[in-house]
Amino acid sequence: PPPLGRPDSDPGGRTREAGAACRAPAGMQSEYQVQCCVVENLRNLSRMLMCLDRVGKELFLEVSGRHVSLRTLNQAQSAFVTFTLKETFFSDFIVEDDVTASVKLHLKNMVSVFRSVQHVDKLWLQLACQGTEQYMRVQHECSNGMRKKFDLALEEVEPMNAVYSKAGCPHRVCADPMTMLSCLSNFPAGLAEVALVAMPDALILKNDVDQVGMTDKVGLRTEMRVNAADLYRYHLGQTRAEGL
Repeated sequence: PPPLGRPDSDPGGRTREAGAACRAPAGMQSEYQVQCCVVENLRNLSRMLMCLDRVGKELFLEVSGRHVSLRTLNQAQSAFVTFTLKETFFSDFIVEDDVTASVKLHLKNMVSVFRSVQHVDKLWLQLACQGTEQYMRVQHECSNGMRKKFDLALEEVEPMNAVYSKAGCPHRVCADPMTMLSCLSNFPAGLAEVALVAMPDALILKNDVDQVGMTDKVGLRTEMRVNAADLYRYHLGQTRAEGL
């Protein structure tokens, strides 16, 4: 992966500056085609990136109209995660007229930049996607007046979408995230896969003993049952008697 830019480094020789109002940093308005300022939702954005990092290795960032999409795909191409951030998610959202962008970055680089935002008051995402130099600049404006700058290499790509239609899915399950996290916390650490079995009256989560990865000969089988009444939505299409 390309190296991260050093904090406070700037190809133009600029150094630390005191924070200002939530507007594009002076002298940089024409350099970037997309500029987003995050203040209230900074921690939420950090959590989104950590969630994406658990699934895939690459971040597909798309800017279209008045929203930003963050997507990733796992290596086996069996899991696809996307977050769509509307204009109201940002404290300031500046996009040049008729500009759309679809780029790919290394997720590890993005996550490392967002790992510690405890003392960051304001964050700018600035995308230079035209011209000879194409990169993303992330700027932290800290509570002590320090400004940190990170330049991340990127690659222009075609927009990525999952190849399936939700309208054609016969089964739909909607659950409280805390309920699912509580169930998953009971499985052995380092488990690669968990099977979901949809029964007419309950959703069952269980593991395969062969995939536990234990050194001894005694496997640990875990099975959790979530009743349909404890789920927000539980609709199954045609099913077999033993479940899906």
